[in-house]
This record gives sequence, C-alpha cells and structure tokens, in this order.
Amino acid sequence: MAHTRRLAESRRTVLKSMAIAAGAAALHPFSEPLAALAQEASDARVAQILGRTISVDLHNHLQIGYARATPLPPSDTPARGGGRGRGPAGPPATAAEFAQALKASGFTTVCETFVPVDGQATMTADDYYAFHRQMMDYADRLVAGGIRRALTMKDVETAKAQGAAIFIHDSEGAQWIAGHVERIEEAYRRGLRKIQLVHSRNDLVKPLADLQNPPSTTFNGLTPFGADVIRESERLGMVVDMAHAAQTAVEGALKVARKPIVISHTALNSAAGKGNMPSMLPRLLTREHAKAVADAGGVVGVWHLFDTLKEYVAEVREMIDVIGVDHVAIGTDSSVVGNETTWPGQQGGVLYAITGEMLRQGFTPDEISKVAGGNFFRVFARATTPA
Repeated sequence: MAHTRRLAESRRTVLKSMAIAAGAAALHPFSEPLAALAQEASDARVAQILGRTISVDLHNHLQIGYARATPLPPSDTPARGGGRGRGPAGPPATAAEFAQALKASGFTTVCETFVPVDGQATMTADDYYAFHRQMMDYADRLVAGGIRRALTMKDVETAKAQGAAIFIHDSEGAQWIAGHVERIEEAYRRGLRKIQLVHSRNDLVKPLADLQNPPSTTFNGLTPFGADVIRESERLGMVVDMAHAAQTAVEGALKVARKPIVISHTALNSAAGKGNMPSMLPRLLTREHAKAVADAGGVVGVWHLFDTLKEYVAEVREMIDVIGVDHVAIGTDSSVVGNETTWPGQQGGVLYAITGEMLRQGFTPDEISKVAGGNFFRVFARATTPA
C-alpha cells in the first residue's frame, strides 16, 4: 500500500516523487519498486519538458535513390530508405512511415536533409540538378501524403499545438545551383528553408567554399559566388548552414551574413578520442571555430557519433561550456526512419533518451528546452523573415 500511495503521489507531483525516490534509493539502492518509482518520475519529467518544447533535429536524412536514365555505378548509388546506409534498404519512406517514426523519436520536427550523392566522380552538374529536383518531388509526395512542410515559424508552432507531423526542407550541399543563382529562389518557392552550401564535393560550375573534408584551401575560404548564394538565401528567407565548410570559409560567411548561421552537425575536436570521432577529426571544430558562430548569434548542432548516450550528452555539456547554452542544439546526422536505436541500451525514441540523460547529468528543464529546439528556432524565425 505504501508503494501504491507513493506511485500515486508521483503522478500528482513529479518533483516531490523524485525527491522521495532519490532519498529512498540512497538507503535501499537495490529496491526494485523504488527504482520503478524513480523511473516513472524521470519519465514524467521528460514528458513534461518535451510537451512544452518545440524540438528539432538540425540534420536528419531521408534519402532517395537517384533515378538516372543511364544508371550510376553501384558505388555511386546512395542508400535508399533511411538515409546513407543508416536505415533499411528499399523504397523511400512513405508519409505514414515518416509520421510514425517522427512521433516515436520525440522531435516536433526535423530538418529533413536531402543529400545529392556523396561527392561521386561520375556525377555531373546536370546530374546534381536533376537529383535535386527529384528530391523536391519526393518532399512534395510527403506533403501530398499528409506531412506538413514548415515554411515559417508559425507553421511549426501550429503543428506542435495540433500534434501534426511536419518537416523543414533542407539540402546538404548546393552543387545543384551549378552557377545559376536563380535556382535558389526556385527551390525556395518549392519549400526549401535551410541550405547547406557544401558537402564532400563543391559546385562543379562555380565552387562555393573550401571544404573541411577533404581539406581544401583552394578558394581562400568563401568564394565570391558562395557569398552571393548566402546573400540570396538570406534575402529569400532561408537558414544558412556552414557544416562541412572549412573554418576560413565559415569566417568568410560570417563577414557576409546579416543573420545568424548554423553548423548543423559536428562536435569539438577535443572529442576526437571518443566513439567514431578519430576518423572524423577533419570534420570537428576548434573552439575558435565554434565560438565565432556563437558570437554572431548562431547555433552549433552536436551529432550522434559517440559510443554511448552518456558520452553524447557529455559532449553537449562541453560545447555549452565553450560557446554558451544559447548556442547549442541537436543535429544527429542520422535518420528518424529505420534508426530508432542510436546508442546501446537506449530507452525510447532518441530525443526522449537524450532528455532523460540530460536530466541525469544535471541539466535544468530550461537548458534542455533551449538545446532541444529553442536555440535553433530563434535562428529559424529570424532567417525565414525575408530581408
């Protein structure tokens, strides 16, 4: 009966039950009922935080295969389904599959990032543009299937209030521009609201910026055409993402941009000895690199490439220590479809798991809300208001 009363109490007052559970656990650390009580209280806090937070994954993949008249060699064909080999092989996700996976993840929305093949040598400028248009068509099919596309902050707020599935249309790498600046407005009119200038291959007609990986110093940072792309994107009302760009390119972008920018998925180079980080060292940021973005009002997303959830959240803490809690976000570089479990022992969807671990590591609810969405949406709201 005592346990029943305490369980009832935990449902009424989450914080009080947490205190009871913590104190009792110190006396009886192996008590299963008390552990269950603590878990229930923790779950209630997670639900409470995410219930009031408009949350987002800054970099999430839902990839399709490029339908080309002359097929690409097998090594050049991107993974189908969940995105770049992270999800199941087969046809691209349906609207219903996406909606179900998004709900399970815990995110209100994701920046659904379509990448036009990872820099394969056989792709031409025309191929990149054709693939870009096919990805736009796929996004239209998601919308026709009932998924909303976020064009403004109001769209995201409404979807949150109504519990509707929504995505922010994103592009990783802008090779599809191919020197035609007018293509940016074409993409904007079709719903693109976030644009990442470079990936692992530059625009074949008019390069945009030096790359992080493979390292590039050819263009002394940002090219004049890259600067034009940033100006046009800001004029229309899109978030500019400088992930994959060299530090000198980011510094150049900050001189051109009139609104905050983001680096959607990375980590500090001090994390190079953890998880999958050693091979990704060229993709990590120096403290100066990260601080430059934050000092201009921007946001840096932390990706998922750590062995454990505990290590991931520790990296979120380290990034906050360097650039401040108002400038850190979540950018998993994974897929909500076919990637339900990111770390061993993960309980629940990825954002539920991250939120629970952030609580365990001492983050406050307000800090969690900022990282889970508030920081990015400050940038998104400003960016999507045309200049």
